[in-house]
Amino acid sequence: MYQSRAGGWGYEGSFQIAAAILALQHAKEAGVTLDEKKLALAVDHLASMRVEATEGSSQRDTSGSNPSKREPRAPEGSGSADRSAIGYGYSRTGDPLARASKANALNDSVARLVECEWALVKAGKVTPQTFERTFESFMKHREFMWKTRRLAERGKFPTPIGGGTPYMWFAFFGSMYGTLGLEGVPVGRRQAWGEALREDLMAVVDVDGAWTDVNIPNSPGSKMVSTAMALLSLKNIERAVK
Repeated sequence: MYQSRAGGWGYEGSFQIAAAILALQHAKEAGVTLDEKKLALAVDHLASMRVEATEGSSQRDTSGSNPSKREPRAPEGSGSADRSAIGYGYSRTGDPLARASKANALNDSVARLVECEWALVKAGKVTPQTFERTFESFMKHREFMWKTRRLAERGKFPTPIGGGTPYMWFAFFGSMYGTLGLEGVPVGRRQAWGEALREDLMAVVDVDGAWTDVNIPNSPGSKMVSTAMALLSLKNIERAVK
């Protein structure tokens, strides 16, 4: 795929660049020779999308009584006090998320938060200690992904919340990359966090054993993609906590 002069791919969203970096790092670890200059360009491009955020109380949706729409539990150690944190803009320039308030930055980028930060860890740009704090932020704010999905189920598509416009499929995307990053947190925290992320998925599994981001008429791909991401998430958890 064509890489832009700035170092990105596609329409150069942070989630696209991070996915490409992780794939290239995986290939490199497998012995594939890469163009290191192009990889470094992509890493710098992604790093430029990091934005300051304020850690605080996550936004919770307590409406409804259906247990499949319950709030994912917050495991011990997820914290609640306001503190400095990291979010990721959608792109480097002209990005409404980069201009959003610090309070919104975490929620608005939560589905790509671990993915982007893990890509920079693999590239040697973010320390394991910083990544642990970012993962903690993800665990605290991940309910925002499922809130987006629930609102989409009620006919709001796409779903504007906070300072951005996240789509309902970000919940499964965020789950897949969030669980992938479990291997980067201390072993002592993986079990609790992995179990909480597993519960998130099992709470929204369909009666046929598959997963669906939202029922879009004449769109079977919705179920296939969501199910694939959910199964990969469960495999990531299994691998990280074994």
